[in-house]
Amino acid sequence: MLQCSLSVVVFLVYFVYPGLSVGEDLDLSSVKLYYFAPEMETELLLNNDTTELPYFSNSETVKVIIHGYWAGYKHLSISPLRNAYLSSGAHNVICVDWMELANGFYPTVRYRVPKVGKHVGFLLKTQLMPRYPNLSLDRFHILGHSLGAHIAGNVGRSFEGRVGRVTGLDPAHPLFSPGDSDWLSPSTGVFVDTIHTAGNTLGQMTPTGHASFYPNGGPPPQPGCLALDSITFIQCSHLRAPIFYAESIIHPKAFPAAKCDYKIISNDPDSCPKLREADNVIYMGEALDQSTNGTFFFLTYSVPPYGKGAKSQVTSIERFRELDEDDIFMLISDPSLKYPAIKLRSVLRKIKEKSTNRNETMSLDEDETDETNASLNIPSQRETQNANASISLYYKTLQVDYRKLITDECPYILKYYETNNHKIRDYHRTDIVETIVKLYVKSSTFMDDAAMNTAAEAICQIFENEDKVLYYVPPSTGHSRAGILYNTYNRITRRLRKEGTWPSKYRPRVQKESESQIQDADFSDDKIYMKNWLRTHKSPWTTVEKYWIDTYEMRKADLVSKKDMLEEWPLFQHSDGWRMIEIDFLQRFGHNGHFLEQFPNFVANTAFLQSHLKDPECLELLKKFPECTDDTKDYLALYFLHHLLPPTVTKKMKEPNNEGRNQVTGKKTSSEASKKVTREKKVTKETAAATSVASTKETKPTKQKKTFKPTIIDSINSMLIFIANEENIRLELEELDASHKIGRTKRQPLIILIGSQDNIEGIVLSVNHVLYKFNSLLSCVDVLIKLHYSLNLCYASESKLVYEFLERYFYGLSPDKSTSSTSVTHLISKLKNAI
Repeated sequence: MLQCSLSVVVFLVYFVYPGLSVGEDLDLSSVKLYYFAPEMETELLLNNDTTELPYFSNSETVKVIIHGYWAGYKHLSISPLRNAYLSSGAHNVICVDWMELANGFYPTVRYRVPKVGKHVGFLLKTQLMPRYPNLSLDRFHILGHSLGAHIAGNVGRSFEGRVGRVTGLDPAHPLFSPGDSDWLSPSTGVFVDTIHTAGNTLGQMTPTGHASFYPNGGPPPQPGCLALDSITFIQCSHLRAPIFYAESIIHPKAFPAAKCDYKIISNDPDSCPKLREADNVIYMGEALDQSTNGTFFFLTYSVPPYGKGAKSQVTSIERFRELDEDDIFMLISDPSLKYPAIKLRSVLRKIKEKSTNRNETMSLDEDETDETNASLNIPSQRETQNANASISLYYKTLQVDYRKLITDECPYILKYYETNNHKIRDYHRTDIVETIVKLYVKSSTFMDDAAMNTAAEAICQIFENEDKVLYYVPPSTGHSRAGILYNTYNRITRRLRKEGTWPSKYRPRVQKESESQIQDADFSDDKIYMKNWLRTHKSPWTTVEKYWIDTYEMRKADLVSKKDMLEEWPLFQHSDGWRMIEIDFLQRFGHNGHFLEQFPNFVANTAFLQSHLKDPECLELLKKFPECTDDTKDYLALYFLHHLLPPTVTKKMKEPNNEGRNQVTGKKTSSEASKKVTREKKVTKETAAATSVASTKETKPTKQKKTFKPTIIDSINSMLIFIANEENIRLELEELDASHKIGRTKRQPLIILIGSQDNIEGIVLSVNHVLYKFNSLLSCVDVLIKLHYSLNLCYASESKLVYEFLERYFYGLSPDKSTSSTSVTHLISKLKNAI
């Protein structure tokens, strides 16, 4: 019924809509290529330059990722692919941005596919291949989602089908038919594979590659999407294809599939052979053998990680409930899992014992370290521990083969080490120590001095150029323990102790139910699972976003408390953590404010600014307004705001203790002088009287606090500063932190503009040690306002009036009457009257 309705809609739209123009003259200049590498903090826009790209690897495949309808190169539909490639160490990642042509009426956009695909091929020939003359076509892998899948096919056609691989992720179905000259087909590449997750609706059901995979049969809803409404569950299923593929990049054997005839898959997928009956198990995804041919069927879980194969990570009770006999067969027979059949009975007994707590996580084998886990997740909860728990953990030891652990968990670091003159980067060191610490936590073992020393020595043996003191410095006379291994272990176990899931090292205690657990009791098991999942996962983004929204009611108490939210939720520390801030603001206030739409109008109201600004420098800058770029105009508008709303607060500054000296002359005070006089044997009464008179005139020295009024420059610098280049950011922030430490104050969030006032090259928002990058100053200021609500932060006192104006005028947020400023009220009134 749903498929029929969709077909009718597509038919009416296609034949009735009068604006469709198949032969339109397209402006393809908006199509761009962006280059990504793990070592780069931001993407690089390609052009016709012939110089080599930074960190480009001549030995790796070039990954070209293409988004679909009504999306962009950073859209959630393809960002899991990019993130998975970068986290696995892939260097040659290129994302295609055809967003301006992808937005619009679907039939019109659909017929842009061949032209866009041909132009992407042209851009690869002119902007990438001239840099590397020896780059062969068989090293290209083109991936596309939805309409992007057909564009990927047309890119292959522009190279006469000689590209190494083309992957279609749920190729778009509406207005495409088998045999169309521009649809994805096996002739578009040397090897073409497809994944179908919303068949016969938004996605194709017909096999369109050499190998076509049908998760859970192909049509929607995919597991986990059924609870949504009829339109949303189709879209949710449509997005599953890139998410499944992204998971396969990290875990190559996550999706075992059995060969099954297409007619059986499309009519009765339950009749497909089980994995244990299959002649040959094929693993869908990145590591797929390119000699594979045919149609394949496999099942997935409803929650991430979705794959049912090897490297399936820590298993939850919810996951066990989804096991079928085929899954159990895989657990028993797969030699890489090392799960003997004799342990199956004990596994099932543990399931029964723990079925009352669906949220609790456990390992299949608690007697030995699970060497197959691709990432060692910290359990979100543990069983109630008895009074001797910490003693048993403290005396427990763990034998670790660190070389094997790093080889299994961090192979991309070893690869980088071998190909980059035996050097590794800071984020590699962080991944190494987190892997080691999480292994100890998962094994319920305290990491003492000896264990840390052994781990640090092992790391230095594996990576010969590393210095042991970077990782661990044992305690000795003059200094205490230090190093990133020690700091990481303390940070993780400190958080677990706050949650009540890790016992104290020094005194055994019975675990008490924490405040968050008491609050969680009022919510469903699914919500509790989501909240705990968010503490240890940063991808895939679609799942993160959905879970973050669904758990807002559970996290709402944190939003109005005094907790350190950056420490409480590691997601905020991610480069895209500002997205969490926007989501929470929307959930809390029901709107995103009107800053992005209305601030340009404020900037354009030069007549109002000219009539109210008194400073000659501001009036001179206002004359240059028409010649400035958008970011410079926005900066100048904020600069003018600080002049319109100068700081009115007074601050107290402590003076040094000059007790015993005059504050003006610095000489000894009269009390000291009188003491000296009395000690002299020969002194006249006149001298003593004169000394007494002098003592009454001089002030008595005390500790004093001097007040001062911040200037407009202080106000501006408390909100944003300029830095000449990006390399100086950390140094500048360290100096600011040092100055705040002297003044016993805390540095507030700060906008850092890279470059100069006339040429703003980059925009960064600093929140403690976290840096968020933005493409425009307006977006940065928008997040700056919202994060004060999401992270429980206070505004800098010097620029408090400017923040209050932005809040009230652009976001409709009214402060308490006792704290609202009359100067802000007057400015808003004048501005409304001027408009």
